[in-house]
Amino acid sequence: MKKLFKIIGLLVVVLIVAIVCVALFWLGPVVKKAVETVGPQATGVAVTVEKVHIRPLRGLVTIDGLFVGNPEGFANPSAVELKEFKVAVNLRSLMGDTIIVKEILIDAPQFTYERKLSTDNIKEIQKNVEAFFGGAGKPAEEPKPGEPAKEPKEKKPAKKV
Repeated sequence: MKKLFKIIGLLVVVLIVAIVCVALFWLGPVVKKAVETVGPQATGVAVTVEKVHIRPLRGLVTIDGLFVGNPEGFANPSAVELKEFKVAVNLRSLMGDTIIVKEILIDAPQFTYERKLSTDNIKEIQKNVEAFFGGAGKPAEEPKPGEPAKEPKEKKPAKKV
């Protein structure tokens, strides 16, 4: 009976390791698909990525060929283009109060700012993002007269970078 439990335990461990390995292997394509699916919905413009490399065991994220289009009615096809964006962090620092960033690389950034009479391309994209997320980032509403003021939630100290 003990041998059976040991064999089942070993099979469970092997299965978990296999699932983690497959998840790590497919993490980049999953994030790429998510960026290209949710990005256009949130920004209201085309968002594409050539490749996403995520190496969680090394604390490394690389995005190759990021393209963020311009809203309709603007002359230039893109608002933002990046050849490569890379961030490397010290994994052990993620558990502490201070996150250590070993490297940030922004290769060949190209930002296009176009102005129209009453707006610009960046404001239009920002307006779309705020509408998508329900106006997040706006100041909190003041309490109405006669209503008790809401107690602010106790905040944890932010991590340092």
